[in-house]
Formats: sequence, C-alpha cells, structure tokens
Amino acid sequence: MKITALVLLVVLGASPARAEEAPVKGRGFLTGLGLGLLVGGLTGVGFGVAGAVQASDATGRLAAFQSPLPETEAPAYKAVEARLTTGTTMSMLGFILGGLALAGGLTCLVLDGGTPASVVFAPTAGGGAFVFSARF
Repeated sequence: MKITALVLLVVLGASPARAEEAPVKGRGFLTGLGLGLLVGGLTGVGFGVAGAVQASDATGRLAAFQSPLPETEAPAYKAVEARLTTGTTMSMLGFILGGLALAGGLTCLVLDGGTPASVVFAPTAGGGAFVFSARF
C-alpha cells in the first residue's frame, strides 16, 4: 500500500504544469480597414498593369499605320489613339492609387496594435523570385 501511494504521488507530481493563457486582444477597426485597403490597392495595381498592356498594344498598332495617312484609315487611327490615351491614363491612376491604398492598408495594420507584426521579404534559394510573409 505504501508503494502504491508513493508511485501515485510521483506520477501526480511529475505531471506538467499548465500555464494560464493570456487573453488574446482582438483586432480592431483598423485591421478591417487595412485589409480592405490592401485588397483595393492590389486591384488598383491590377488596373495599372492592364492599362500598361493596353497602352503598349496601342503603341504597336499606331506604328503599323502608314506615314501619309489615307482618309479611309483616319477613324481607325483616331480609335487606336484614343485607346492609347485611355490605357496610359488608366495605368498611371491605377499604379498611383493602388500604391497609396497599399501603403495605407499596411499602415492601418501596423497601427492597430494587438500582436506585433512580423514581416519578411526575402529572395528564394534558387534566385529569380521573392518570398513575402507577414504575420499580424
């Protein structure tokens, strides 16, 4: 009986102690706003890329027209010229507004508090690509 009680005390005494978990502070309004701005920023950058592709395509088409422009090709030339202007404007606005929204989104996520942010931006082992990892 004494041996059983001693073994029971040793087993119970050896059980790992459980630490009280600290309550996790929830993220606030700025996190939601930051995530929304990040999504909007990525969308804006996407429009910027689409505009740049459109402008590049229009530039190539404008180069294909003959130097003395025949009257029959004038409407097509004006349409391609309008496409170039639209693409250039869309590209410029998309990149500027997208970049501002991305910067604002990251700022909101960092300023919200909660747990400290951990951001890693590093090249891959083989090169030619980057890894972006963030924990908020």
